[in-house]
Amino acid sequence: MKKSFLSLLVAIAFTSSAFASEDTAVPNSDAPGLSDPSDLKRIAGAFLFVRDDVAYDEINALIEPLWCNIDGCNKPKVATAAGQRSRLMYVTPAGTSSLAALRSYQQDLTASGYKTLFECDGEKSSSSEAKPCEQMDYLSSTGSSQLDALFPKTSWTFSDSSAPSCAAGGTIRDARYSVLQNPEGALVAFATFSPDINSIYCDQAAYKGRVFVAVARVQPKARVQNMVAVSASEMQKSMDSTGRVALYGIFFDTGSSVIKAESGTALAEIAKLLNANPALKLHVVGHTDNQGSLDSNFALSKARAQAVSTALSQNYAIAAARLNANGVSSLAPVASNTDEAGRAKNRRVELVPF
Repeated sequence: MKKSFLSLLVAIAFTSSAFASEDTAVPNSDAPGLSDPSDLKRIAGAFLFVRDDVAYDEINALIEPLWCNIDGCNKPKVATAAGQRSRLMYVTPAGTSSLAALRSYQQDLTASGYKTLFECDGEKSSSSEAKPCEQMDYLSSTGSSQLDALFPKTSWTFSDSSAPSCAAGGTIRDARYSVLQNPEGALVAFATFSPDINSIYCDQAAYKGRVFVAVARVQPKARVQNMVAVSASEMQKSMDSTGRVALYGIFFDTGSSVIKAESGTALAEIAKLLNANPALKLHVVGHTDNQGSLDSNFALSKARAQAVSTALSQNYAIAAARLNANGVSSLAPVASNTDEAGRAKNRRVELVPF
């Protein structure tokens, strides 16, 4: 894995003329316009040079060691959180050790009500039964890194500075990693490390002598429901052209089959469609993402479809014989399940005439 990443780094260095012209010194001030999140402190004297925020995202932070061999990688447990997501990177003052930086964050977060779910470094783990965090390369061409949940390879495109690439190096050393969560579900995963520099464009000695902190934080927050409501006439057009219609305006809490109140508009449009076509009968088909087991999602998807059928019968006087509820779990995705945006598209109810 190290060789493949080094090849990638060399290719980038020698094919990008812009890279060579950028300032490659270790940051000595905050990047313009950046500041700390209101609830997350920094180490005294540290400088913030990367911050990336999105209103709703998900991180899956490893809480068991990742290790790989010639046969592939294991599948460690993860702690998942969805909500407002921030990614940050700091450079700490000269003379700060990786362990001191890690302990500073743990101490501050613990005082704020967080508990450590997992901690490890390249040599040992906080779990006596777990392997060490062997796969501690910072960025990898394969995506197989202990730290990919914090800063995936693709996330480096958001910075105009060369500092993130120089900090990542080809590999890292003295790396430490920890994941903490509070009772409200907020999750913070962070790594402290020093880079091993393999690019001739970076100030290698300066970067190697400093400790960097990468942070990924998610604050629980409901996703803004921004899918456009589908009218009865649009449902009919979709079924006429494709044989089905996918609906995103019927809402459930995670793992629940209880229809939320804001689903009323979509249900009323389905009833309008059925009342305008007395001979129409519909399969109501529930679809889930791939989170959780296949069997549990089969049960959940069918329960949600049944809830829709029951609501139409009880609240809109649609004959039960005109509705057939079924669920297909995660077996018919319309997008990738690798991120929350794709999973949101896969969680849906479809109507299929029969």
